[in-house]
Amino acid sequence: MIESLTNSSLPWEMIILASNEEYADADDLCAVLANKIFPRPLPPIILLTNSNCDLADQEKYEQVLVLTKPLLAAYLVDEIFLFRISKNHTRTEQKKQQLIEKQESKSMSGVHLLVAEDNEINQEVIQLYLQELDVQVTLVNNGQEALEQLEQDSFDGILMDCMMPVMDGYTATRKIRENSKYRDLPIIAVTANAMQRDHKLALASGMNAHIAKPIEFNKLVDVLNQWIKAPKSRNQHFEKHITDLEKTVEFPLVDGIELDGIDTQKGLSLYLNDLEKYLAFMHRFADKNKHFNADFMAALEKDDSETVILAHSLKGLAAQIGASELSLAAQQLESVSKNSTDKNQIINSLALLQPELERVLSSISSLQPLDKLKAPAETINKEKLAHILASLDVFLLEDDAEVLDLLDQLVNIFQDNSCLKEIKILKKLVDKFDFDAAFIQFKKLKPSLEKYL
Repeated sequence: MIESLTNSSLPWEMIILASNEEYADADDLCAVLANKIFPRPLPPIILLTNSNCDLADQEKYEQVLVLTKPLLAAYLVDEIFLFRISKNHTRTEQKKQQLIEKQESKSMSGVHLLVAEDNEINQEVIQLYLQELDVQVTLVNNGQEALEQLEQDSFDGILMDCMMPVMDGYTATRKIRENSKYRDLPIIAVTANAMQRDHKLALASGMNAHIAKPIEFNKLVDVLNQWIKAPKSRNQHFEKHITDLEKTVEFPLVDGIELDGIDTQKGLSLYLNDLEKYLAFMHRFADKNKHFNADFMAALEKDDSETVILAHSLKGLAAQIGASELSLAAQQLESVSKNSTDKNQIINSLALLQPELERVLSSISSLQPLDKLKAPAETINKEKLAHILASLDVFLLEDDAEVLDLLDQLVNIFQDNSCLKEIKILKKLVDKFDFDAAFIQFKKLKPSLEKYL
């Protein structure tokens, strides 16, 4: 019986064992279970013994309850229930503390960063990420403004775009390093140019590290953790403060979208799987670039270096929404604009970009408005939803199998809603028995679900 437990990969919620002659001593049996069969923390165990045989080391084996046979079935059921409740409460409190500590390690509460970025869409993407980390953000539009802001406030680090009007990031960084006061201030380059030479150029100007666009949340976190030190006054609890972005039009809340010319799975991941924000940013992208060809030709006629800036900006923004082919076309246009004085060659490169841009803009314009979809809030049983959310709060921490049934109910409730994708992610984590990650995913999702109460 005991040996069969060794070969099982099932996550035991509780084990009930009737002792035999080989393991008549309760402490001996617990030692075997702990050392040979369950190297991880023991699940709750109930030992049924033939004689009154209490545990000598009750503190060491607090997850074990010893009962003496014979005993009534009703009594055994009561003991199982009471023991499970008491042990799950202990495990729940321990898990809560572990998860709080895990989330606190990702928080940078108290950190103040200066972000120098000229493109407002990129500004909002960076701000979205930094707010997720509890970082205070001050935004400026170019290197000159960054220098001025440094004289007015104190910062723990700078995210510096490299290609900006008025003063670029390289020049601004060199000027900052001239002041010994800022010798050790972390400056991180943020640029759509991901070539090795661009990385070397950033380091040569005095920057500490380099992040390529499109910016990915996990990569940004890694770089910040390496270079930015959170102050000792860090908050004791990790909280999220993501500001809702102002929108002038409502967008469909659907379970995923497929758009020609856009990798929506890639794009959605760049917006932390927030479909509503992703859709909002796509429309912002379309609005900003609907006159790109005319703007580019006007700059070209003036022999203006703005052609390079326009192509560079389009390259980064296209990548940020998942339009990789358009981003590559813009990269080619940027390169030709920077290195060629032949206007015909530049115009030919623009002509190659134009159909790809039109394809992406057409895809974005095809998105349906929200009022053409069913409004799920009208059909949701608020009392039932409140019960499900309250139960998930408890059962996820207890690794309770009832979680799957509750999640199936949520899937049925939110069939036509953006929350469905996040619910399915949560369900997959539970299917893999990754309850810690599932709990974190639920806490992220819960505020969106509570809007329907």
